[in-house]
Amino acid sequence: MKYTRTQISTAMPVDPDKLLTHARIDESMLPELLIYLDAAAREIEEYTGIALLTQTITCTTDEWPGQVIDLPVGPMAPDVTATIAAIELDGTTTAITSGFWLEGGRYPRLHWPDTQPASRLRLTYTAGYGSTHNALPADLAHAVLDQAVHLFNTAGSEAGASGLGLAAARIAARYRRVAL
Repeated sequence: MKYTRTQISTAMPVDPDKLLTHARIDESMLPELLIYLDAAAREIEEYTGIALLTQTITCTTDEWPGQVIDLPVGPMAPDVTATIAAIELDGTTTAITSGFWLEGGRYPRLHWPDTQPASRLRLTYTAGYGSTHNALPADLAHAVLDQAVHLFNTAGSEAGASGLGLAAARIAARYRRVAL
């Protein structure tokens, strides 16, 4: 399944003042540190398959997706609606407005109780914990802070470790979907 994310909220995923405290640095370094904060948030999102702040997710399924489709990005609020269209062989789309139901939560799913779709689908829905940093679970906010500081401290270093920092990796692993 291919998907794209479109940011809805322009807020930072964590309070920049908390970043200064966490990094134990002077306020004059905040503009530079904010670049690492944004990069850290994207790394956590990609690693876990979650949207920290509210985003629009547009995904396209493969042929014959089946009766239950695991959506690629969560969490999805229980009252979210999705726009679904069948993609015909000639590339045209036909809106689908019934015959399915959405299962919200950390691992959202689309269910087809009676029939399974006979073509590729394009789905658009919103996911995320909210539109401000106050909506983010405290441990995820800490993971973003820790990763931003990790990126800042290892920038330009050949010996710098790539990937997630240790604390960020432990926290993010709790939110990652595991599949067999």
